[in-house]
Amino acid sequence: MNRSELFNRIQNEICYNTINSLSDYQIIQEYKYHKNIYNKLKVINNVLNTYGINDKNIMNDFAYALTPINVLNQLKKDKFNKIVLENINKLELDIKPIIKINKKYDWCLSNKKNKKTLYGINIIDINKCKKMSEAINNINSYNDNFNNHTNIIYVICNNIYINNLSNRTIEFLQKGFMNNKVCYIKGLIHSINRYIK
Repeated sequence: MNRSELFNRIQNEICYNTINSLSDYQIIQEYKYHKNIYNKLKVINNVLNTYGINDKNIMNDFAYALTPINVLNQLKKDKFNKIVLENINKLELDIKPIIKINKKYDWCLSNKKNKKTLYGINIIDINKCKKMSEAINNINSYNDNFNNHTNIIYVICNNIYINNLSNRTIEFLQKGFMNNKVCYIKGLIHSINRYIK
């Protein structure tokens, strides 16, 4: 798979609705009603109102400023996990995904009839994947032989620009796509059916 084929595959499988739903703006819109931040924003809003200021943009800026980056990243991760699981459940499989098995995997599908198990790792931004070496090893260590009953799949969210990727990331994507171990949301059904059914 060359770079052009890699780019085309990504464009066919990527889900822009998912990407938009994970934007900082969208996440903050949902989080600002959470009890951890809502009361603070309410106080700020009351102070601004006493000065005749009633601007939603200012409140959004405060919501963003009051949300620690680690909280924002966790909110994105939680939402992406939820989106992936919603898409798996739409497949109407006889088996339901197990959520958050451990720190390593985000979900697991296990078919008791044929004893096949598929572990899933959801990655919001492949450019920020801290465990790329481990991911490449996982791609290489799980072969595509159906006598092997355990496999792993990486579900990626973000759009990428081929020229901005490291050679290791490109290797991961190329091998992953060719062996059906990497996909985007729209390619999830194909990858799951290949290993579980």
